[in-house]
Amino acid sequence: MRAGGAAYDSRLSGLWVTNGNKLACIDVGGCKYLCYRADMPLPSTTTKVWCTGLAYVDSGAKGSNAASPGWLFASYSDGSIGRLDVSSCSVTAQFCKFSVSGVTIGGLASDDVTGHLFVGTTSTDGANVVYVTAIDPTSTVPRPWGKAICSFTPTNCSSTSKLGPIEGLAYNSHTKVLYITDGKQTSYAEVTGAPTSCAITHVGCCPLKVDTAGDTFSGICLRPPPAASDGNSCTGGGCNKCDSVMIASTVGDAVLGNPAFAMALWNAPSDTETIALAVNAGGCTSPGINLGHCGNVLVPLLPSPIVFVFGVPPVSGTCDRNLLLPVPLPLNTRSSGVPYSFQFLVRCGGKPEGFGLSNCVTFWVTSQ
Repeated sequence: MRAGGAAYDSRLSGLWVTNGNKLACIDVGGCKYLCYRADMPLPSTTTKVWCTGLAYVDSGAKGSNAASPGWLFASYSDGSIGRLDVSSCSVTAQFCKFSVSGVTIGGLASDDVTGHLFVGTTSTDGANVVYVTAIDPTSTVPRPWGKAICSFTPTNCSSTSKLGPIEGLAYNSHTKVLYITDGKQTSYAEVTGAPTSCAITHVGCCPLKVDTAGDTFSGICLRPPPAASDGNSCTGGGCNKCDSVMIASTVGDAVLGNPAFAMALWNAPSDTETIALAVNAGGCTSPGINLGHCGNVLVPLLPSPIVFVFGVPPVSGTCDRNLLLPVPLPLNTRSSGVPYSFQFLVRCGGKPEGFGLSNCVTFWVTSQ
């Protein structure tokens, strides 16, 4: 079983990757390190052990509606599974041995809604089996992520295209589809009955495109859709002119259980005294409606949006007013797959009085 793994962290909009003994989180948009460790936590310092898979859990306390700091789970070549606290780059870990012997773990994936971990294994005779374990800390089993509850056998893509040793897993909690790859092809199936019983319905297969003959992938994960921006910011009247720098955005990804998701306004006029935030279901509309300000309101107005109003003191500078509004996302699947949009309106206290509008942002709540 080869070393390596990948897992997406919605708090940071970053990708955790490993080569087996080093660990890094990479900003997938900016292509830079958010965290780098040359000494990835390993279950043993006396024998040669390497990491074979990663899975990130957005909320530590699965099975509840309360968001909490996330965990990174890692599988190892000696059959251990570690729970890594990655709330900072100073990673700490707890380890346990997987309850099934005679297999090598090649990939992990988490069910963010029910609080369970999929463990992809391959035995010495080449048989692939996926097990389900619990990761909810309220479980009565100590370190429950190491105890198998049920299992199923992945479906081969065809009689002539057998799935090789598992190299990675990824799971979509909304569609209940599990993706299983051997590094060359991916088989995906709908999982039913987990965790009390395990059954799958095969959906399909797809080849993985590699650049070099013989090269294969060693991990797989799902990335939530990024937020989209519509329109341009504008300021008018007595507001400081911040048209080119004021911007609305999301912080983190809108994934169920993400405690760090936020809506933000950056670089608004420093003389801003009031900020209004309009939020509604549905994506930004174009061309929108002009309500007498410098630009158009692109948030849907039917049904009526929810509007929040904040009084803020002026700050020094020209375009230095920022506002960060945390929105911890609960584990409520009814919100999954729904698009939402938001837009900011600012009122400046200059003479004459001025107003400004931010761009409009659309985001989709997903379960990764």
